[in-house]
This record gives sequence, structure tokens and C-alpha cells, in this order.
Amino acid sequence: MTVWRRWGMRWFATLAGTALLVACGGGVSASRSGQPAPTSSGTARSQPSASPSPSAPPTPLPPPATAPGAGAPAADVRGQAWGRSTTSAFVGYDDHVTFTVENDGRALENLFVFLAVYDDWPAQHGMAMGTTPQCVPNQQLRGFDCGPLAAGASIGIILRSLPNADGSFHYGARFYERTGAGLTPLVDAAGQELLVTFAETVRPPPHS
Repeated sequence: MTVWRRWGMRWFATLAGTALLVACGGGVSASRSGQPAPTSSGTARSQPSASPSPSAPPTPLPPPATAPGAGAPAADVRGQAWGRSTTSAFVGYDDHVTFTVENDGRALENLFVFLAVYDDWPAQHGMAMGTTPQCVPNQQLRGFDCGPLAAGASIGIILRSLPNADGSFHYGARFYERTGAGLTPLVDAAGQELLVTFAETVRPPPHS
């Protein structure tokens, strides 16, 4: 398990008492909003993990995408976000990503998590039992509607899934309030839109 040094102590202090941390085992990496993607990998269920050649330069990520129809930030739609994810898995085997979102602004009508920032996470995963029940897939917007979030409250989101394709993927999550008027991005104290990034290597099924 890799936890980023800058935020490690605060991350564990925030999640130690929650089911989010308990539910997220195996090889994982942790990331906080605004940080670059994790580069180290772990092992899920004692599986071997692939790593790039030492001589291969890292592939730069394209500019992060925003959710379709997203509007401008609003001063009272603020928060913080943390993420934790499987870094190595097999096609068709257990996989998961978890987020903690803290609402530092007004009450949100509906928290929406956009997951096609880089590679399209919903397109590469089928959902499995154990996903947070209140988070409903929104295929049109490539993410999940997770319902209301009160001012000052936080939510732990667990997305359990089965990868459907092998390869190396870079993912990102953005967070919005979704209402009938559209999508408003959550921003941090500096006014930057929340962005949590993570990477995953998926291998073909064993003995395939």
C-alpha cells in the first residue's frame, strides 16, 4: 500500500474510523485532490503486479476532462476529496476505488462523481455488489449520482467492480453538485476544482 507522504497522516486520521477504510483491502494507492497520479503499484489478492520498463519515460497525461455541460464554480460549493484504489487486478476479478468527499460549503442537492477525466472508468468496469447503495450509475454523464450531502458533512463512497479489459489505465475523478440547472464543480479553499487521480494495471485472467 502506498500512501502519499504529504497527506499520509491526515488521510489515515480521517479514514481510520470508517467502513471505507475497512472495505478497501489488497494492493491500493491513495491520492488527494489536486495531487498528481500515483506512480507506484501494489498487489491485489497476492497477485503479481506489472511495472513499466525502467528505461521507458512516463507518458504525460492529457488535460483533464470536465463533465459534459459543467458550469462555472460557485463560491459556496466547496469541499475536499481523497481517493484510494486498487492498482493491480485481473480482468473479471474484484476491483475497487473509494473516495471520501467533505462538504465545506452549503448543502448539496446531489453529489455527482465524474469518472471519465482521463480514461473512461465506467466503460472499463462492470459494477459489483458492495458499491455504496446511494451511488447510482449515470451512464450519460459517465459517473455516479450519490445523493444529497449536508453542509459540513462527509461521505465515504465505495465503487466495487470487475475490470473488463486488460491494459494500463490512468483515471481521474471530479466532483460536482448536480441539479436541474446543471453541474457546479466543487472547489477547494484556493478555488481549484477538486481532482483525484489514480492509475491501474489490469492483466488478462489467469490461465486464460
